[in-house]
Amino acid sequence: MTSSLSLEGFDWILSEPIPNSHNIIPEIPALLLQLFYTRGIITKDDVNSYLYPELSQLHDPFLIQNMDTAVQRIIKARDHNELISVFGDFDTDGISATVLLYEELLRIGCKVLTYIPNRSEEGHGLNKLAIDYLEKSGVSLIITVDTGITAIEEVSYANDRNIDTIITDHHVPNEIAPKALAILSCDSLSTITEKFLYPFQHLTGAGLAFKLVQALDDQLSLSILNKSLEMAAIGTIADMAPLLGENRVIAIEGLKSLKQTNRPGFNQLFRLLKLDKEYLDHSTIPFILSPRINAPGRLGSPDLSFKFLTEKNIDQAELLAKEIENLNNQRKRLTQESLEIAMEEADQQSKTESMIVLFGENYNLGLLGLIAGRISEKYNRPAFVVTQEDGLLRGSGRSVDWFDIVSAFEKCSSLFLKHGGHKAAGGFTAEKENFEEIKAKLKSIARNNSNIEEIKKSIKIDSVVLLKDLVGETFSLISSMEPFGIGNPDPIFMSQNVQIKEIRFLGIRRNFVLLKMVQDNVTWDGFSSAKIVEKFPFEPNKNNPLNVDVVYNVEKSSYQGVQVVRLRIIDLKLYVGTDIC
Repeated sequence: MTSSLSLEGFDWILSEPIPNSHNIIPEIPALLLQLFYTRGIITKDDVNSYLYPELSQLHDPFLIQNMDTAVQRIIKARDHNELISVFGDFDTDGISATVLLYEELLRIGCKVLTYIPNRSEEGHGLNKLAIDYLEKSGVSLIITVDTGITAIEEVSYANDRNIDTIITDHHVPNEIAPKALAILSCDSLSTITEKFLYPFQHLTGAGLAFKLVQALDDQLSLSILNKSLEMAAIGTIADMAPLLGENRVIAIEGLKSLKQTNRPGFNQLFRLLKLDKEYLDHSTIPFILSPRINAPGRLGSPDLSFKFLTEKNIDQAELLAKEIENLNNQRKRLTQESLEIAMEEADQQSKTESMIVLFGENYNLGLLGLIAGRISEKYNRPAFVVTQEDGLLRGSGRSVDWFDIVSAFEKCSSLFLKHGGHKAAGGFTAEKENFEEIKAKLKSIARNNSNIEEIKKSIKIDSVVLLKDLVGETFSLISSMEPFGIGNPDPIFMSQNVQIKEIRFLGIRRNFVLLKMVQDNVTWDGFSSAKIVEKFPFEPNKNNPLNVDVVYNVEKSSYQGVQVVRLRIIDLKLYVGTDIC
C-alpha cells in the first residue's frame, strides 16, 4: 500500500496485533480482543469492568481530598438557612455541572442562587464584580464548578467579605492554590494535595460536581437520581474526557437516563428535531445536545441554557427549545463565515509552521474555540485564534496529542493577564501589544516539540477485516463497546479489494454520497462526503466497478424512524493488488 494513493491524504497505520498468547477470555471473539488490546484493556478484570460497568464501580467520593470538609460546610449552610451560590462556566461542561449541583442542593433543602458569567462581558471564572453581586444578594458560600482553580485573588477577595469558597475544578492549577475552604480536584500536583488519594484523574467539571453530589447523597443516605447521572454524562462526553474507568460508568448510566429523560427542555428539543429517544447514543451529546447548550453562551447569555435545562413548564420549555435552536443555526452560519476567512491564512501557515496562530478583529469571541478546533483538526497541529475585545487580546486554542497547551502557557505566562485550560484546550487574555511576542513564543515552543516535516495526518487502524465479518453477533459485540469517544475511540477497520458498484448522491446540495460497496458477495452502504467522488479516476457502476481499499467506522444511523447500519468512510486507496489479510 502506497501513501500517495490515499484519496484523503492520510498515512495508514496498522495497530500492533494482539499476541497469540493473549487469549485472556476464550469465549470472546479474536476481533473484539484485538480492539480491547489496542485500548489498553489487558486483563480479564479490565474486560469485565469495561463490558459490564455499573454504579457500584464508582469510587468512594470521600477519597477526594477535602470532600468531607465540603460536605459538612454545605450541610451547615442548609441547617442555618444560608444562601449558597453555584458559580459555573458557560460551556456545556460548566452549565451541566451548574444544573447538576443546583438541583441536588434544592433537593436536600438548601437555598441556592446560580451564577454563570457572560463570556464577552466577564470572561471565564470568578471575578470581583460577580462576588460583589453575590455579597449584596446575601450569599455566604460560593461553590464553583468547572472553574476557580486559578482564582487566587478572587478567592481572597471573597474571604475578605466573609464568603466561604468551595472549588470544584478539573483544570490544571497554578503552583500556588487559592485559599479556599476546600478544593476538590483530581489533579495530582502537590500544590493541591499533600498526598494524592483519588484513583481516577480524568473527571470533568460535571464529573467532579457529580462526585460532590454522590458524597452528599452518601452522607444523607439518599440514592443518586437519574437526572444527576444525565447531567454528569452530558458534561463528561461534551468535554471530551477519556471514556474509560469512572467516566465510562457515568457516560453509560447517564445515557440510559437520557433515553428516559423527564426534562421538558430535552423532550421539546427532541420533538422539534424529530428525534426518537430510543435511538439516542453517545453521538447525541457532542453532535446534537452540546452545540445547542453551548450556543447561547457563545452568542449571548448562558442563562438561557440553564433555563432550558431546568424549566418545568412544558409550554415554556418549547419556547426555550425553539430559541436555542435558532441560536444554534445562527452559530453555525457565523462559524462557517469565519472559517472561510480563517482557512486561507491557516493554509499558508500550515506549509511552514508547526502551529497556526490567527488574529482577526472581526472574529466572534464566542466562536474562537470552535474555529481553532476545526483548524487544528484539519491540519493536525495546535491552533490559536485571537481577537480583540475592549482593547485586550482574547485567544482560544485547541491542540493535538504532541502539544500541551497549559505547559506552553506556563513558559510564556509573563505575557498574559490571565490564562488557563488543560492539555488539549485553553485560552488567554493579554495586552494587545504583546500579540507578536506571544505568537512567536508559542510557535517556537511548537517547533521545538515537532518537526514540520513530520506532521502528517494519520489513521490508526484497529484491524483488517472482511466485510462479511462485521455482521450479526460481531456487530452486536462492537456495539457493546459504546459509548465511544476520547480514550475509547470508535473502532477503525480496513477492508481490501472492495468494489464500488454504485454512487448515490444525498441531500439537496448533493454534498454526501452512499457508495454501494461489495466484497465476496457481501454488500454494505458506505457513507461519505461527495468530495471524495471527485478524486475517483472514473465513475464506477455495476458493470465497471472501482476496486479500493477502504478505511471506515461501522455506524448506526436513524432515517425516517428506521435505524440502519452502514460504513462511515474515512479514506480510500485505489487497490493495487497487495493484500495484508
